[in-house]
Amino acid sequence: MFKKISVNKLINYKALLDKSIYQSGAVSVRLYSTNDKFQQAVQNVSKLKSEPDNDVKLELYALFKQATEGKNQKPKPSAMDFVGKYKWQAWTKLGDMSKEEASKVYIGKVESLIAEIGIEGASPAPSSTSSSSGSSNDPLVITVENQVKKIRFNRPDKLNAFTVEMYLQITDELNSASKDDSIKAVIITGTGNYYSSGNDLSVFTKAAKDLKAFAKEGGQIMVNFIDAFIDCEKPVIAVVNGHAVGILATTLGLCDFVIASNDATFITPFSSTAQTPEGCASYTFPRILGTSIATKMLLFNYKLTAQEALAHGLVGQVVERSDLDNTIAQLTKNISANCATHSLIWGKKLLRTDEIKAELKRVNRIESENLQNSWLSPEFPKFIAKFFQKK
Repeated sequence: MFKKISVNKLINYKALLDKSIYQSGAVSVRLYSTNDKFQQAVQNVSKLKSEPDNDVKLELYALFKQATEGKNQKPKPSAMDFVGKYKWQAWTKLGDMSKEEASKVYIGKVESLIAEIGIEGASPAPSSTSSSSGSSNDPLVITVENQVKKIRFNRPDKLNAFTVEMYLQITDELNSASKDDSIKAVIITGTGNYYSSGNDLSVFTKAAKDLKAFAKEGGQIMVNFIDAFIDCEKPVIAVVNGHAVGILATTLGLCDFVIASNDATFITPFSSTAQTPEGCASYTFPRILGTSIATKMLLFNYKLTAQEALAHGLVGQVVERSDLDNTIAQLTKNISANCATHSLIWGKKLLRTDEIKAELKRVNRIESENLQNSWLSPEFPKFIAKFFQKK
């Protein structure tokens, strides 16, 4: 019925579907339909034990709109409204399908999801496999063990894509760790196959409303986030558990030590999204990787393997993926037992002097200004849409 739209893991759950689809109160649902089974199906979607794929969410959205409003008569959203465009396309594809038929298909789809995923409050169905990639449903898991603060990106279903809230929280966590006498070091890692895929699409959807305001706000958030890496007095160690994309690849140059899994990759697709380098990569990458490799990455979207990153100095150690947890545990114990706090702080100040920090901050602000200008360029909406369609 639907031609597949490749937006999996790119569209924020709340931004994709209208809140009305997930309202649990029967009264609010009856504003749209008098069909009891349809009302129950709408309520059950909010009770699913896990989120369906984004293609399924689009299908549910379109069926809901068709069942409650009929054929799509809405104007096509602007080019910058990426989420709105996909929703509009999904609804439009249903054509002249009747409200009754859309309601039946919606009910059947929800019943299939309940059988596949399960629903809260129901007895669990037997399953041959069970896996959990995080100890919490929070997008960030923060723990402190043996005087080491660990920040773990925990959105594996979204490839650990970054939201605004994650930027703000990590900024606060780094700043607090820097001043906390009980913390000796910070370890940053991720859950799943990605260290991080970069920015969540929901960050870009804000641009559709007020592009200039988005650029200004986003630019300042990025400056503060990167400054937190620059200013942190304690060693910041990145344990790259998988693919690192965009800003979570560039900020590795600001970390004090980087460990990577053997299957990790590093890519900064700036020109393919009509953006410019950030994370002080225009300063750190040429000095770490050499001018040619840095140019290849920052301008021509070259993907660096873990072995290449090790050979060129971006990564200090490569381990088997299965050894990552043990590596983190051993590193944490070693820092706690064998590293004096004042030695770590003073040693880092010698490695990253006030002059270097000042230069990094200067570069950070220049990069931010260029990045904001790139978001305001006429090429940006075209390239970013093309990029996400490819993904």
